[in-house]
Amino acid sequence: PTYEATAELLVTPLPQSDTTFLGVQVLRESSEPTRTMQTAATLVSSRQAAQLTAAKLESDWTAERVEDAVEVKPQGESNIVAVTAQAGGAATAARIANVYSTSALEQRRVDLRRQVDVAILQLRARERLSGRRSAAAPDIARRLTQLELVRNGIDPTFSLSHPASVPTSPLGPPPWLVIPLALLAGLTLATVAALLLEALVRSAPPGVRVE
Repeated sequence: PTYEATAELLVTPLPQSDTTFLGVQVLRESSEPTRTMQTAATLVSSRQAAQLTAAKLESDWTAERVEDAVEVKPQGESNIVAVTAQAGGAATAARIANVYSTSALEQRRVDLRRQVDVAILQLRARERLSGRRSAAAPDIARRLTQLELVRNGIDPTFSLSHPASVPTSPLGPPPWLVIPLALLAGLTLATVAALLLEALVRSAPPGVRVE
């Protein structure tokens, strides 16, 4: 049996007019929401996230195996990116989906932190040059506050909306349905074979034995 579990990530793209995170590669809105969500799924589905997930799972897991087990895609027309994992066990499927989701968010924070550090240094340099009483001082202070939040681990565009729960049944039809269908299919095949054999016997020339 194969079990499937899905964790959900909430995507909150920033408007194009937002100047708080200039120089930082945050997800921004576009004229096509579908393209924005596809970009979000691409950011979540990274090689680094797969490597980090493999390191947190059992020793026999590799990044390639994680990538084979996990699928990341937008969920319909919503602002949700679904992280779906498949495994031979129900608890394992849920664990993979959750570990991958948290690993992707962790890797995202690492990437943003490097960019934010550079942006903070540039803003502090501007603050020293312009002076605290300049007209730009309040905007610089506001941006610094928001950048410090991101530096401390708060991603303004991605968050875990709903962790994966342990599935109660495997993929495909339940066993109580599979067994009757298999019996019916076997009976049908046996009937067809018997009818074909009878037709061959009737159509055989005299003296020819059909087995």
